[in-house]
Amino acid sequence: MRVSCNAGDGAVLVCKHVLRRYPNTGNTVLLKDLLQRSVLTPLVMILVIQSTITMAAYGIPVVTAVIAADMDIAPALIGGLVSVIYFVAMLTGLLSGALVGRFGARASFQAMLGFTGVGMMLIGIGNPAGMVLGAAMIGVGTGPMNPIGSHVLARVSPANWRPFIFSLKQCSTPMGGALAGAILPPLLLAYGWHVAVQVIPLAALAAIALAALVGVGPKEPRRENTGFALGDALATLILVATNPILRRYALAGLGFAGCQIAMSTYLVVYLWTVIKLAPELAGLTFSIVHIAGISARVALGAIADRWISTPVLLGLLGLIMTIGLAGLAFSTPAWPPVIFMLLAAIFGIGGNGWVGLFFSEMARRAPEGRTADAAGGSQFFMYIGITTGPIVAGALITLAGYANTFGIFAVIALFCGIILYRAAATD
Repeated sequence: MRVSCNAGDGAVLVCKHVLRRYPNTGNTVLLKDLLQRSVLTPLVMILVIQSTITMAAYGIPVVTAVIAADMDIAPALIGGLVSVIYFVAMLTGLLSGALVGRFGARASFQAMLGFTGVGMMLIGIGNPAGMVLGAAMIGVGTGPMNPIGSHVLARVSPANWRPFIFSLKQCSTPMGGALAGAILPPLLLAYGWHVAVQVIPLAALAAIALAALVGVGPKEPRRENTGFALGDALATLILVATNPILRRYALAGLGFAGCQIAMSTYLVVYLWTVIKLAPELAGLTFSIVHIAGISARVALGAIADRWISTPVLLGLLGLIMTIGLAGLAFSTPAWPPVIFMLLAAIFGIGGNGWVGLFFSEMARRAPEGRTADAAGGSQFFMYIGITTGPIVAGALITLAGYANTFGIFAVIALFCGIILYRAAATD
């Protein structure tokens, strides 16, 4: 539809609010705005790069049970590697603004891929100390990934397509999970886990070469005097902590991310050890979580701020995540595998569908020129949830079992959904 602002003063004020909140109501939404090469090239490259990096982080939960059995340790200890990844990522993400200002997006992404590839090679060796170091290196590659991707796409995205483009960007996370769930189980059954995980360093090397050929977004001026100081990290945190809206989103993002990663970390172990699904079915179910997430991100990005406001959608996704977790809490081995696949799809919609809309809101609400900082600061709190999620879930599973653990996280997801739903009132 079109909005005309030629009426009286009151109508003009309402009209300006609508145009500001829903920019595509003021003009025809043209597909050619989305299909420009200047938009598609960086979007596709960011999808490739981020899916490769997240395949490493999600690859560990997929092979957790096999690694634990091979090394004769508890699966929860291997899950601790996921916490190492996101603890380091939580810190390095705060330097995203300084990193992109000093080196540019392409060189930054290539460095992240390099750290990820080397980190996974170290994990594949199987030495405990090397595995911890490898997880930390993957964290270095993971931390600046989303803020720098947001920085690039905020510069090239037409305003009327921003939620959709950011949702497409965030499809890289479930894409990485789906690839890990589909590729690694057959490889580890055929060749062992040491060999299976080496597919990720090869993918990282290919992505580095592709970025060198194609580039990642438009060239931008380098700030040669930009360093990496504690002040950069503190300024990023202060931005989010002192802004009431960003602070509210950061709190909800912490809870959502904790629920998402806790479920992802222990789902395959749960299906193998408690539900007694075959490894292939457990891996397929894990992939379904992420395939559903990809579909949800595309669909939700298309309707966000066109038919339903983004904050309202984020609140609804919290409810959907709650339903998926509650279903797992009441599940039994007597249920047919298709039920677990359905629950995986429901959780995938809620657990993976929110992130693109979340970062789109960060870009919309960030102060001028501080998109990477706002995204990095909010991501810091998200990574607190991601870092502590597997640890808290592992402790709860030990003390109370899987059912009670999934039930507790269902309540957390519902609470955070309410916080984001109420954020709609601030527009």
